[in-house]
Amino acid sequence: MKTLTAALLLLFILPLQAAQVTISTPKWWMEGEVTAVAFDLSGRTQYTLFTLENPHRLVVDFRNARYSGSTQQRVANHPLIQQIRGGVRPEGGYRIVLDLARKVSTASYLSSSGQRLVVELSDPGRAPTTLRQAEQRPATPTPPPRAAAPTPPQTVATPAPAPRAAPPAPPPQTVATPASAPRAAPTRRPPSAVASGTRDVVVVIDAGHGGRDAGAQGPNGTSEKDVTLGIARQLAALIEKEEGMSVVMTRNSDTFVRLRERMQIARDANADLFISIHANGYTSSRVRGASVYILSSGGASSEAARMLAEKENSAESIGTIELHSRDKDLQAVLIDLSQSATIQESHDVAGRVLKSLGSLGRIQFSSVQRAGFAVLRSPDVPSILVETAFITNPEEERKLSSREYQRNYAAAILAGARDYFYSNPPPGTLIAAKARRDRTLAGVSRSESGHAPGS
Repeated sequence: MKTLTAALLLLFILPLQAAQVTISTPKWWMEGEVTAVAFDLSGRTQYTLFTLENPHRLVVDFRNARYSGSTQQRVANHPLIQQIRGGVRPEGGYRIVLDLARKVSTASYLSSSGQRLVVELSDPGRAPTTLRQAEQRPATPTPPPRAAAPTPPQTVATPAPAPRAAPPAPPPQTVATPASAPRAAPTRRPPSAVASGTRDVVVVIDAGHGGRDAGAQGPNGTSEKDVTLGIARQLAALIEKEEGMSVVMTRNSDTFVRLRERMQIARDANADLFISIHANGYTSSRVRGASVYILSSGGASSEAARMLAEKENSAESIGTIELHSRDKDLQAVLIDLSQSATIQESHDVAGRVLKSLGSLGRIQFSSVQRAGFAVLRSPDVPSILVETAFITNPEEERKLSSREYQRNYAAAILAGARDYFYSNPPPGTLIAAKARRDRTLAGVSRSESGHAPGS
């Protein structure tokens, strides 16, 4: 009887121990001289927060948690944060460390749902800020751990989830998976410029499917979710090496991210371009070739496009962006105008990417296709979806599984995106500044050679 009781208890305990909370890659933004760092959590957990010196660091230990982002992330052009890194703790928790430029004062508080921790960083001696929103309350400190630290730690238990009321998410400077509730704004928000007066263009890379959603399957067992993540990682690595470009990934591991969240990540990152990567599938193993899609303003551009969009959207249903305005007609007009302009930009970059992909092999459609992909519906971020090849075709499945082919595919996508940005540099970016400088130098060169600029 005792043995049976122990076995039953073990069956109940093991699932509880395994139910780890997922921590999303932190997002940050500046409010005056205060930096706010937000950690989105998938559920209730406890955390310990403290600072260290020589060098200056902010440490956040999460209990029974795992991390969904990159274990090391450089932070450029920020007055306080230099990089973010993390690792698994022996007892099963996760530690996130923010390397800081100097000593700071900290304050932390939780959203009413307990699923967002916000840490404020400011210069020592600064009075408490007013960044807390009405539905957020200060975290309650408990006795610090035994480990000594220059500033006393705070250990806080997140409260039980309240009725869903997503806390407002101020625009962060960087974002990764997954994002907070959708923002209500029909027009693009101007990204914050760095100290030099210019900024990087931001590319959000979306590796299709993930986690419980494996996507299409190849005849040899290759999963679409693995192929898309491999290409996305290769593309991210290439973009990181590009001067004037930075990258955000909707997922960097085998995790499930909802379609709405993928779109919101791009908007929170003030993205200049959203690229969703997929591998096509069909009932016939003979179909092959790559294609590039943008959002259709009316119907799908072809029956194949419509069928494909329905397949991809079946991962979940998605709602539309909510606008909090009294004039519903004005809302519709603003969204329509914003999305029409965005679709035009999307078509431009999609055409350049499609042309670049032609150097790798067969193209299924020679023109940009239009379909109602839910992940492309952001009204203010140019968005494209790349169907790399047919994973259901044995030859293309073999290529898609190759790291070299994934790298070549990523390079082709980047070539198209780079061509788009240098032809249409977003205002205030380093690429725009370089384009102006090149035009000026070209004009001076022509003048010195006896030709008037523009002649």
